[in-house]
Formats: sequence, C-alpha cells, structure tokens
Amino acid sequence: WTDEEKEALISFLVEQKISGKMGDGSFKTAIWNAAATHLSERFPNQKGPMKTAEMCKGKVTSVTVLRDINLWRARSGKHWDNSNGANIATEDEEK
Repeated sequence: WTDEEKEALISFLVEQKISGKMGDGSFKTAIWNAAATHLSERFPNQKGPMKTAEMCKGKVTSVTVLRDINLWRARSGKHWDNSNGANIATEDEEK
C-alpha cells in the first residue's frame, strides 16, 4: 500500500460516511467492494495485487490501530514501545 492509496481509501470511506452509507457503525460489504473498485480505477498501474474488499477492510483496521497507538503515545505519561506495547500487566503477571 502506498501512502496515496491509503489516503484515497480513507477519503473514499469518509465520503461514504458523510453521504449516509455507513450502517450501525460499520460499512456494509457493498461499500468495501466499491472501495476496492475505486482504488483499481484510481490506480490502474498499482504494484502488487489488485486491492480486494477484504484488503481494504484490513488496511482500515490497521490504520485505525496505528492512530489509536499514536494517540496513546501522545498523552503525557503514557508508555508504548513496539516490543512491549503499553506494557500493561495484571496483578498476577506483576508477581
């Protein structure tokens, strides 16, 4: 995924949400299929395999997780590293 492809995917989904095509907090399969078609039309010479609905959905999930991690890291006093994550342990694990 290039940065341009990720940006195009997110922009497309934002447009779909604004136009009321998001149901019950998530997109329906038809929207994910439309997103894959949008990307294949916008980037006809993309490297690697053509993006599928499942690939689009997975990319949005990973982008959302990264956004949440960056928001967590930006908070004063919050810890995150790529090896240990937030390093949150239960009381049993700390013993």
